[in-house]
Amino acid sequence: MFINDVGQDTWEEINTGTAGANYGWPLTEGATSDPRFLGPLYAYDHSNGCAISGGAFHSLVTPQFPYRYWSAYFFADYCGGWIRARLADGTVTEFASGINQPVDLQVASDGSLYYLARGSGMVVRIAYPALAPSVDLTANGSDGLLTVVAGNGLRLDLSFDAGSAPIDSGEIYIGVFTPSGLFWLDPAQGFVPALARAYAGPLPTFGPSTLIDVPDVATLPSGGYLWFVLADPTVDGVPTGEFSDFVLTVLTLQPPRPRSSPEAIAPSASATEGP
Repeated sequence: MFINDVGQDTWEEINTGTAGANYGWPLTEGATSDPRFLGPLYAYDHSNGCAISGGAFHSLVTPQFPYRYWSAYFFADYCGGWIRARLADGTVTEFASGINQPVDLQVASDGSLYYLARGSGMVVRIAYPALAPSVDLTANGSDGLLTVVAGNGLRLDLSFDAGSAPIDSGEIYIGVFTPSGLFWLDPAQGFVPALARAYAGPLPTFGPSTLIDVPDVATLPSGGYLWFVLADPTVDGVPTGEFSDFVLTVLTLQPPRPRSSPEAIAPSASATEGP
C-alpha cells in the first residue's frame, strides 16, 4: 500500500503503508535519518509542485501501456500539473504534463488511466495508442484471466501485427512468472531461468502461431502463471518491450468446490484472520 503525504513547506512524499509506522509529521518531511520515523519511499521538493494528488497502480490484469509501466504507480501534483510514474525498479519518470490542477487518478478495467482536472473541469482518459506494430498473446483463445483445471489443456498463441512498415530487424522475448520463479523461452532449451531471447530478425506480420500446447495442465505445478511477450524494434539483447502483451492463467488440480449455502462459506472456528 502506498500513501501520498501532502507536505507543508518543502516536500511531498509517497510512503509505504506499514503497520505501526510513524512517518514523522509534523516534526519532519522529506528524507530523514531519525530512527523514530519511517522515511518516504519517494519525495520531491516544491520546486516541482506543491501538493501530491491522486494515486493509482497500472493494471496487471489488462495490459494497456508498454512493459516498462507494468505495475507502475501513477501520481500527480495539483500545482505542477503533471503525472509521473514510479516504475517497478523504483525509478520515477515523467508521464503527462500540462494538466490544469489534477486532483484524482483512476485505472479503468481496460487498463487505461483517467485523471480529474479540477481547473478545467474535465475527466480525461489516457490510453496507449492501439496502433501497429502490436503483439497479442492469448491462452486458449482468451486475453483475460483464465482458470484451467486438471484434465484440460493449455495453448498459448502469439500474433504480431507489423502494420504497413514491417520491422527489418527486431527481437522477441517470451517469459513466464511461475510459482517457482521467472523463466525465459530459449528456442534450443525450452524455458530457462536465465534471460534468453526467443527470436531475432525481421518482424513481419504473423500469427496466430502456437507457442505452447500442453495437453493436460496436471503435468504442471498448480498456481498462477503470468505469460508475457516483449517485442523490440532493435536487436541489442535488452528486453525493453516497446510492444508487449501478457495473459494470466491459474492452473488447478481440482475444480472449485460449489458454495450453495451460507454454511458452506462460513469460516471455521480455527480460521486465521488476514489483512
